[in-house]
Amino acid sequence: MGSILGYHSRIHSAVMDASGQAIALSLSLSNLEAERSRGDFKERQQAALPQLVREAESLRRAIYELLAALPSEVREASEKGTSLLRHLGWIQKRFNEHSPLSAAGDPVDIVRVDLPGVLAIFNDWYSRRSPIDSDLHERLAPYIAAGQLSAAERESWIVFKSRVVSTFGLPEDVDGHRLADALFGQPDVTANLLSSQQRVGYLNLFKGLYTLFRNPVAHNDIQANPEEIEAVIALLNSFLAQVERRKVVPMRPSPL
Repeated sequence: MGSILGYHSRIHSAVMDASGQAIALSLSLSNLEAERSRGDFKERQQAALPQLVREAESLRRAIYELLAALPSEVREASEKGTSLLRHLGWIQKRFNEHSPLSAAGDPVDIVRVDLPGVLAIFNDWYSRRSPIDSDLHERLAPYIAAGQLSAAERESWIVFKSRVVSTFGLPEDVDGHRLADALFGQPDVTANLLSSQQRVGYLNLFKGLYTLFRNPVAHNDIQANPEEIEAVIALLNSFLAQVERRKVVPMRPSPL
Protein backbone atom coordinates (compact mmCIF):
# COMPACT_ATOMS: atom_id res chain seq x y z
CA MET A 1 0.00 0.00 0.00
CA GLY A 2 3.03 2.27 0.35
CA SER A 3 2.79 3.10 -3.35
CA ILE A 4 -0.57 4.81 -2.88
CA LEU A 5 0.40 6.95 0.06
CA GLY A 6 1.08 10.43 -1.21
CA TYR A 7 4.35 11.35 0.45
CA HIS A 8 5.87 7.94 -0.13
CA SER A 9 4.96 8.18 -3.81
CA ARG A 10 6.35 11.69 -4.06
CA ILE A 11 9.78 10.62 -2.82
CA HIS A 12 9.86 7.55 -5.03
CA SER A 13 8.94 9.71 -8.03
CA ALA A 14 11.71 12.17 -7.16
CA VAL A 15 14.22 9.30 -7.03
CA MET A 16 12.99 8.04 -10.40
CA ASP A 17 13.34 11.51 -11.89
CA ALA A 18 16.90 11.87 -10.62
CA SER A 19 17.72 8.38 -11.93
CA GLY A 20 16.35 9.31 -15.33
CA GLN A 21 18.49 12.43 -15.47
CA ALA A 22 21.59 10.48 -14.45
CA ILE A 23 20.92 7.83 -17.10
CA ALA A 24 20.46 10.50 -19.78
CA LEU A 25 23.80 12.08 -18.86
CA SER A 26 25.52 8.68 -18.80
CA LEU A 27 24.23 7.84 -22.27
CA SER A 28 25.42 11.18 -23.65
CA LEU A 29 28.88 10.62 -22.17
CA SER A 30 28.94 7.09 -23.64
CA ASN A 31 28.13 8.50 -27.08
CA LEU A 32 30.95 10.99 -26.71
CA GLU A 33 33.33 8.25 -25.59
CA ALA A 34 32.55 6.33 -28.77
CA GLU A 35 33.98 9.23 -30.77
CA ARG A 36 37.25 9.46 -28.84
CA SER A 37 39.26 7.82 -31.65
CA ARG A 38 38.20 10.38 -34.24
CA GLY A 39 40.77 12.92 -35.38
CA ASP A 40 38.41 15.81 -34.68
CA PHE A 41 37.46 14.53 -31.21
CA LYS A 42 38.48 17.71 -29.38
CA GLU A 43 36.24 19.78 -31.60
CA ARG A 44 33.37 17.32 -31.17
CA GLN A 45 33.80 17.31 -27.41
CA GLN A 46 33.79 21.10 -27.33
CA ALA A 47 30.64 21.18 -29.42
CA ALA A 48 28.94 18.61 -27.18
CA LEU A 49 29.90 20.31 -23.93
CA PRO A 50 27.00 22.83 -23.73
CA GLN A 51 24.41 20.04 -23.99
CA LEU A 52 26.31 17.94 -21.49
CA VAL A 53 26.38 20.89 -19.10
CA ARG A 54 22.61 21.29 -19.45
CA GLU A 55 22.10 17.60 -18.71
CA ALA A 56 24.42 17.79 -15.71
CA GLU A 57 22.49 20.81 -14.44
CA SER A 58 19.21 18.92 -14.84
CA LEU A 59 20.69 16.08 -12.80
CA ARG A 60 21.94 18.47 -10.13
CA ARG A 61 18.54 20.15 -9.91
CA ALA A 62 16.70 16.80 -9.66
CA ILE A 63 19.00 15.61 -6.89
CA TYR A 64 18.66 18.79 -4.86
CA GLU A 65 14.88 18.72 -5.29
CA LEU A 66 14.92 15.17 -3.97
CA LEU A 67 17.08 16.09 -0.99
CA ALA A 68 14.90 19.11 -0.22
CA ALA A 69 11.79 16.89 -0.14
CA LEU A 70 13.33 14.43 2.33
CA PRO A 71 12.88 14.74 6.11
CA SER A 72 15.94 16.43 7.60
CA GLU A 73 17.23 13.30 9.33
CA VAL A 74 16.89 11.26 6.14
CA ARG A 75 18.63 13.99 4.15
CA GLU A 76 21.50 14.12 6.64
CA ALA A 77 21.83 10.33 6.71
CA SER A 78 21.79 10.23 2.91
CA GLU A 79 24.50 12.87 2.63
CA LYS A 80 26.67 10.98 5.13
CA GLY A 81 25.83 7.45 4.06
CA THR A 82 26.14 7.79 0.29
CA SER A 83 28.54 9.45 -2.14
CA LEU A 84 25.73 11.25 -3.94
CA LEU A 85 26.98 14.79 -3.42
CA ARG A 86 30.60 13.78 -3.98
CA HIS A 87 29.74 12.30 -7.36
CA LEU A 88 27.69 15.37 -8.22
CA GLY A 89 30.59 17.64 -7.27
CA TRP A 90 33.04 15.57 -9.29
CA ILE A 91 30.83 15.88 -12.37
CA GLN A 92 30.74 19.66 -12.00
CA LYS A 93 34.50 19.85 -11.44
CA ARG A 94 35.36 17.82 -14.52
CA PHE A 95 32.88 19.70 -16.67
CA ASN A 96 34.36 23.00 -15.53
CA GLU A 97 37.75 21.63 -16.60
CA HIS A 98 36.28 20.77 -20.03
CA SER A 99 37.07 17.12 -19.37
CA PRO A 100 33.58 15.56 -19.11
CA LEU A 101 34.68 11.99 -19.89
CA SER A 102 36.72 11.95 -16.70
CA ALA A 103 33.37 11.94 -14.88
CA ALA A 104 31.76 9.24 -17.02
CA GLY A 105 31.51 6.79 -14.13
CA ASP A 106 29.83 9.21 -11.73
CA PRO A 107 26.28 9.24 -13.13
CA VAL A 108 26.48 5.43 -13.32
CA ASP A 109 27.38 5.26 -9.62
CA ILE A 110 24.59 7.70 -8.83
CA VAL A 111 22.03 5.38 -10.48
CA ARG A 112 23.43 2.07 -9.27
CA VAL A 113 24.54 2.94 -5.74
CA ASP A 114 23.70 6.41 -4.45
CA LEU A 115 20.01 6.78 -5.28
CA PRO A 116 19.15 3.22 -4.16
CA GLY A 117 20.99 4.05 -0.95
CA VAL A 118 18.92 7.21 -0.43
CA LEU A 119 15.73 5.26 -1.12
CA ALA A 120 16.68 2.54 1.37
CA ILE A 121 17.30 5.15 4.08
CA PHE A 122 13.96 6.83 3.32
CA ASN A 123 12.03 3.54 3.25
CA ASP A 124 13.47 2.58 6.63
CA TRP A 125 12.49 5.96 8.07
CA TYR A 126 9.03 5.75 6.53
CA SER A 127 8.30 2.24 7.76
CA ARG A 128 9.21 3.23 11.32
CA ARG A 129 6.97 6.30 11.33
CA SER A 130 4.11 5.24 9.11
CA PRO A 131 3.50 1.54 9.80
CA ILE A 132 1.51 -0.23 7.11
CA ASP A 133 -0.99 -2.87 8.15
CA SER A 134 0.21 -6.04 6.43
CA ASP A 135 -3.23 -7.55 5.82
CA LEU A 136 -4.55 -4.32 4.33
CA HIS A 137 -1.45 -4.08 2.15
CA GLU A 138 -1.88 -7.61 0.79
CA ARG A 139 -5.60 -7.19 0.13
CA LEU A 140 -5.22 -3.88 -1.69
CA ALA A 141 -2.04 -4.62 -3.66
CA PRO A 142 -3.77 -6.33 -6.66
CA TYR A 143 -6.28 -3.49 -7.05
CA ILE A 144 -3.61 -0.80 -6.80
CA ALA A 145 -1.34 -2.61 -9.27
CA ALA A 146 -4.24 -2.75 -11.74
CA GLY A 147 -5.12 0.92 -11.21
CA GLN A 148 -8.51 0.02 -9.72
CA LEU A 149 -8.42 2.63 -6.98
CA SER A 150 -12.15 2.74 -6.29
CA ALA A 151 -12.13 -1.03 -5.84
CA ALA A 152 -9.14 -0.65 -3.51
CA GLU A 153 -11.10 1.84 -1.42
CA ARG A 154 -14.12 -0.47 -1.24
CA GLU A 155 -11.87 -3.36 -0.21
CA SER A 156 -10.20 -1.22 2.45
CA TRP A 157 -13.56 -0.66 4.14
CA ILE A 158 -14.28 -4.41 4.04
CA VAL A 159 -10.94 -5.13 5.68
CA PHE A 160 -11.53 -2.41 8.27
CA LYS A 161 -14.96 -3.72 9.25
CA SER A 162 -13.83 -7.34 9.41
CA ARG A 163 -10.83 -6.47 11.58
CA VAL A 164 -12.58 -4.26 14.11
CA VAL A 165 -15.58 -6.59 14.40
CA SER A 166 -13.23 -9.48 15.13
CA THR A 167 -10.89 -7.53 17.39
CA PHE A 168 -13.54 -5.90 19.55
CA GLY A 169 -16.12 -8.69 19.49
CA LEU A 170 -18.81 -6.69 17.73
CA PRO A 171 -21.85 -8.17 15.93
CA GLU A 172 -21.26 -9.06 12.27
CA ASP A 173 -24.22 -7.02 11.05
CA VAL A 174 -23.05 -3.71 12.52
CA ASP A 175 -21.73 -1.24 9.93
CA GLY A 176 -21.58 2.44 8.97
CA HIS A 177 -22.51 4.96 11.63
CA ARG A 178 -23.60 2.13 13.96
CA LEU A 179 -20.12 0.66 13.73
CA ALA A 180 -18.56 4.05 14.47
CA ASP A 181 -20.86 4.40 17.50
CA ALA A 182 -19.96 0.90 18.66
CA LEU A 183 -16.23 1.57 18.39
CA PHE A 184 -15.94 5.09 19.67
CA GLY A 185 -19.25 5.98 21.31
CA GLN A 186 -18.99 3.32 24.00
CA PRO A 187 -16.00 3.86 26.29
CA ASP A 188 -15.59 0.20 27.23
CA VAL A 189 -14.84 -0.91 23.64
CA THR A 190 -11.74 1.16 22.82
CA ALA A 191 -10.92 2.52 26.28
CA ASN A 192 -7.65 0.56 26.37
CA LEU A 193 -6.62 2.04 23.02
CA LEU A 194 -7.83 5.64 23.00
CA SER A 195 -8.43 8.43 25.46
CA SER A 196 -11.94 9.81 25.81
CA GLN A 197 -10.97 12.88 23.77
CA GLN A 198 -9.51 10.69 21.02
CA ARG A 199 -12.66 8.57 20.93
CA VAL A 200 -14.79 11.65 20.36
CA GLY A 201 -12.49 12.73 17.56
CA TYR A 202 -12.53 9.31 15.93
CA LEU A 203 -16.31 9.08 16.28
CA ASN A 204 -16.81 12.32 14.35
CA LEU A 205 -14.07 11.43 11.86
CA PHE A 206 -15.42 7.99 10.97
CA LYS A 207 -19.01 9.14 10.72
CA GLY A 208 -17.81 11.75 8.26
CA LEU A 209 -15.76 9.18 6.34
CA TYR A 210 -18.74 6.85 6.05
CA THR A 211 -21.01 9.64 4.85
CA LEU A 212 -18.62 11.33 2.43
CA PHE A 213 -16.53 8.45 1.13
CA ARG A 214 -17.55 4.90 2.02
CA ASN A 215 -21.26 5.12 1.25
CA PRO A 216 -20.95 6.80 -2.19
CA VAL A 217 -18.29 4.30 -3.31
CA ALA A 218 -20.07 1.28 -1.83
CA HIS A 219 -23.47 2.04 -3.35
CA ASN A 220 -22.53 3.63 -6.67
CA ASP A 221 -20.24 2.85 -9.57
CA ILE A 222 -18.20 6.04 -9.36
CA GLN A 223 -14.57 6.98 -9.82
CA ALA A 224 -13.43 8.78 -6.70
CA ASN A 225 -10.64 11.34 -6.62
CA PRO A 226 -7.29 9.47 -6.26
CA GLU A 227 -6.05 11.94 -3.64
CA GLU A 228 -9.21 11.38 -1.59
CA ILE A 229 -8.76 7.62 -1.90
CA GLU A 230 -5.18 7.94 -0.65
CA ALA A 231 -6.34 9.95 2.34
CA VAL A 232 -9.11 7.52 3.26
CA ILE A 233 -6.89 4.43 2.98
CA ALA A 234 -4.15 6.16 4.96
CA LEU A 235 -6.60 6.89 7.79
CA LEU A 236 -7.95 3.33 7.85
CA ASN A 237 -4.40 1.98 7.75
CA SER A 238 -3.34 4.27 10.59
CA PHE A 239 -6.11 3.05 12.87
CA LEU A 240 -5.59 -0.65 12.04
CA ALA A 241 -1.84 -0.34 12.50
CA GLN A 242 -2.42 1.35 15.85
CA VAL A 243 -4.68 -1.50 16.94
CA GLU A 244 -2.09 -4.10 15.98
CA ARG A 245 0.81 -2.17 17.46
CA ARG A 246 -0.85 -1.89 20.85
CA LYS A 247 -2.15 -5.47 20.71
CA VAL A 248 -5.58 -4.55 22.02
CA VAL A 249 -7.29 -7.14 24.19
CA PRO A 250 -10.94 -7.34 23.03
CA MET A 251 -13.42 -6.26 25.65
CA ARG A 252 -17.09 -7.12 25.93
CA PRO A 253 -19.05 -4.51 24.00
CA SER A 254 -22.10 -2.83 25.42
CA PRO A 255 -25.44 -3.71 23.75
CA LEU A 256 -25.93 -1.83 20.49
